[in-house]
Amino acid sequence: MYELGFEWEHFFGLGEPKPKSVTSGAMRIKDLWPLVFRMVSKRRLGASMIFLALAFVGVFHAFVSVAFHTGLLSVAIGTIVGSVLCLVAVNVPAYLD
Repeated sequence: MYELGFEWEHFFGLGEPKPKSVTSGAMRIKDLWPLVFRMVSKRRLGASMIFLALAFVGVFHAFVSVAFHTGLLSVAIGTIVGSVLCLVAVNVPAYLD
């Protein structure tokens, strides 16, 4: 029902629909579900939300430091880079499980 591939021959009535194989690139969405959406623990989700909020704080700090010429742009960039690295460190092991 939710196939990603499409058979034009069957659409125009030129033949029977061919069976789809996984190697042909036509997978169903229910087959993709476990590959894309994995179970996330509450601890990992909470850490991701905290580091995502910290990244937005860094972006806001960068905007304010440029707008008002405070000279603290390096602090803002450090906050953004640090929070993004922490996000990667928290979430990459989930895909390696």
